[in-house]
Amino acid sequence: MRDKREFLDPESWNVIDQRSGFKKKASEVARQWDGLIVSGKEFETRHPQDFVKAKIDKQSPDISRPESVDCFHSFVDQDTLESYGAIMVEEDVFLATEDGDFIRI
Repeated sequence: MRDKREFLDPESWNVIDQRSGFKKKASEVARQWDGLIVSGKEFETRHPQDFVKAKIDKQSPDISRPESVDCFHSFVDQDTLESYGAIMVEEDVFLATEDGDFIRI
């Protein structure tokens, strides 16, 4: 016996199910949200999460101030510097190396 899709039905025509690849009558298939033509048992509705809209997220704080400049102060006296072999010129401190050079620290 032949399949019912092999015979003429004046109200429906033959189509190929794009998911299974089987021949179906047009009355047995539907077009999905993504454009595929599939049979009723393989039909998928679009997921509700596809329609979720994100809220605008205000990330800046209500009150802010500019970042302050880092300022470090040294409260080391001259005797302590000399004990380490360092000298102080105005506000800069220099450390003596073994070969007689000075490194600014």
